[in-house]
Amino acid sequence: MVSIIALADAFKSEEGAVDYLLAQGVLEMPICCDSPMRLMKERPKMCQCSKWPCKLKKSLVQGTFFGNSKLKCNKILLLSYLWCTGSTHTAIVSQSGLNKNTVTDWWGYCQELVGSTLENRKIGGEGITIEIDESKFGKRKHHRGHRVEGVWVVGGVERTEERKMFVVAVPNRSARTLSRVINSQHPRSSGKSYYY
Repeated sequence: MVSIIALADAFKSEEGAVDYLLAQGVLEMPICCDSPMRLMKERPKMCQCSKWPCKLKKSLVQGTFFGNSKLKCNKILLLSYLWCTGSTHTAIVSQSGLNKNTVTDWWGYCQELVGSTLENRKIGGEGITIEIDESKFGKRKHHRGHRVEGVWVVGGVERTEERKMFVVAVPNRSARTLSRVINSQHPRSSGKSYYY
């Protein structure tokens, strides 16, 4: 992972972020009239055809990861970097200068992207042992006593160097439910799944 110091210019301004993303090949300059368009100084996410009389304007981020948000590219880059490095919600709010609701929404969006990317991956196979366990996750009133609310979760992890795993929330821990999760190796059918 690139250090936060190396990305300081990209985090500082939207212009810096766009320059960095273009240099890394994440964003590409569109072509118009057989030549690359140019960035508009007053609007860093927009580009314009340099040929007269065309002067067509086009969004540089439309249809990309950065085009699905009203946030500036540098803020999206910073939020994504902090999320990927395991920063806490509170730390991201503090370091990004964004309100907690925006950070919460972005946090959920990142989780959905990762989950949807990995959701069809199965674990196990011939000769591979999988450890399976169940646990109840919940909260205690005033952090005291027994757990009063929660959700049952079933997970499995391979006994391999890769340690592939799955975690799925289940409505109950009946033999039928657990068998369905274990045998399918595709827990999406029985609840919300997270794959790592």
